[in-house]
Amino acid sequence: MVVKAGLKGFIPDVEGPVQSHYNQLHRHVAVSAFGFLFRSHALYTFEINEDYASNVSFLNDVYDNFKERRDPGSLDKSITNSVMYKAPTKSRFKAARRLELRKPVQRMVAIKEAHSDDEHVGKTRYVRDKPGRNPTVTRFFLQELDPEAERYRRVQKPLTRKLNRKRGPPLRAASELSEVLSADVPIDYFTPAYYNSLSLRERARYARGGVAFPLAKYAFAPEHAEWKTMDRKPFMKKYGKEVLRQYNIPTAEEIAGLSDSDEDDEDDGSEPDIIDLVDTSEDEDEMEVEEELDP
Repeated sequence: MVVKAGLKGFIPDVEGPVQSHYNQLHRHVAVSAFGFLFRSHALYTFEINEDYASNVSFLNDVYDNFKERRDPGSLDKSITNSVMYKAPTKSRFKAARRLELRKPVQRMVAIKEAHSDDEHVGKTRYVRDKPGRNPTVTRFFLQELDPEAERYRRVQKPLTRKLNRKRGPPLRAASELSEVLSADVPIDYFTPAYYNSLSLRERARYARGGVAFPLAKYAFAPEHAEWKTMDRKPFMKKYGKEVLRQYNIPTAEEIAGLSDSDEDDEDDGSEPDIIDLVDTSEDEDEMEVEEELDP
């Protein structure tokens, strides 16, 4: 179950935020494993209450309680951190949806950790640095999505106050949250240098998200604006392959060798995963992420 979740082992980040994708994945694995054992009657000697064992929300709270006992106040802190991400994530994602941008772009924008977290000083938010993030991503947020979000706010919600975020220079130092990375991000969320410096396993983990943007020389050129709404195949043919050439993407053979040599991995007899770099299929259902971003 741990391997199928894409984890090297069950190693939750007990020092990091509870609500990070990484820790939530561990919680999901733990709760799912408990449910499986309970339903298979492997825990019958413990006389576990069936009502509690079937209550997923309760089990999630029990799992999170370890973090709270170890570091009092950590759950409140984690919720605060989540809110720090949520404001720019929500407005930018809704802007991306209104602009009908490519699905990989929308998928990236919906990931809270793709955005800079802020340092609060009074009523002002100072933007922190985001190590490893491609400048193309940052520039697209600032030049394309934020202005669209502000135009929408002025028309639809003129009485609301604009979010006051200051970007330095210099940017505030990166926080521990900047080390939280989601496996769902497209590969070009990272700079090539940052991605190529990662371990083989990490590069494999982040190679599955497809390509969101063309190279910077095309991304902001008016004559190439078509890329923003292009389907997967024409985008990859015209822009995506050139982007991928910058990244040292593991081969299927390297992944197989990694699995064979890693003593910590469980061997479930399955074939090694083949990394699929194509974007989300254009005929798939609409992404169900708006609900998560709404209050």
